[in-house]
Amino acid sequence: ASKNSLLELVARDFPELPSWVAVLLTSRPELDVGRTLKPLRPTVLDAETNRAKCDTDARTYLRHVLKTPEQHQQLEAILTKSGGLLLYLHYIREDVTNGVLDVENLPDGLPGVYTDRFRSLLPDGITDDVRRVLDVIMAAPVPVHVFDELPGLAGLDRTTALGIMRRLSQYFPIRDDHRIYVFHKSITDWLIGEGRDRRYETDRYVIDRVAAHRRLASSCAVSLAPLLGEDDDPFEETGCFASDRHAIEVLCRAGVVDDAHRVSPPRDYALRWIVTHLLNGGDFGDAAH
Repeated sequence: ASKNSLLELVARDFPELPSWVAVLLTSRPELDVGRTLKPLRPTVLDAETNRAKCDTDARTYLRHVLKTPEQHQQLEAILTKSGGLLLYLHYIREDVTNGVLDVENLPDGLPGVYTDRFRSLLPDGITDDVRRVLDVIMAAPVPVHVFDELPGLAGLDRTTALGIMRRLSQYFPIRDDHRIYVFHKSITDWLIGEGRDRRYETDRYVIDRVAAHRRLASSCAVSLAPLLGEDDDPFEETGCFASDRHAIEVLCRAGVVDDAHRVSPPRDYALRWIVTHLLNGGDFGDAAH
C-alpha cells in the first residue's frame, strides 16, 4: 500500500457514500491532505480560525487537570507555553499525576518537552547502540518487528535491542503485532531537527535520517551477501533473478556491507527495502543504481 492509501481511498470512494453519512477526519494541516480532499469541498475546522474556541477547550481541560492553587494561578502561562496543543497538555497531565510539574520552568512547546524528557531518559545523549535502534525506527518504511527485524537491522543482539526499546517504549510503543510504532509524528520531527529551539542543547539528540538509511542499506547488504556463497541456487527459492545477484555483488564491492554487524537482519525485509534505503542514503554511486 502507498503511504497515503487511506487518503486516496477517502478521495476516491467517499463521494459514493449516502448523503446522510458524515465523516470526521483529523490531520495536521499538510498540503497534500488539503489538495487531495479539496474536490470533496470539506468543512475545515482550522485551529487558527477557531483559536478562541480551542483556547477555551484547553482552559477547561487544564482546570480539571491542575490540582493546587499555585498550579491554577499558572494556568494562563501553561496555556501560552503549550501553544494550544493538546499533546503538550497531555504531558502536563502526566507531570501533575507524577507530582513533578514545575510551573516555574515550563518548556517552550513540544520541542522543549522532548528535550527535557530525552535528557532525563538518555542523560548521556544518544549512544551508538541507541542510535542504531533509532536509525531503524526513523528510516524503516514500515513498522519493524521488535523480535524478528529490529536486532538484525540495528546490528545488535536481541537482549541489547530489547533493553533499549524498553527505555524508549513511551515514545515508540510496541503493539499487539509486536511491531514498533511512533506515538506521535512530532517526536520524529523533533529527532530529525525540525522545530528545534536553539536555546536548548539538543545536538546530542538529533538523528541524521540520510545516515539512518545508509545504516539500513548496509544491514540489508549484510543479510543478502551470504546468498552469493551458498551452494544451491538461493535466488530461485527467494524469487530473485540474475540482476539481483549482480546487485549484491556490486554492494559488496562498494563496501556497503558492514562487518561490524553482530546480527544479520531477515532476508525478506532486505529484499523488499534495500533499494529504498540505497536511494535515500546519499552517495552510494553505482551501488544505488
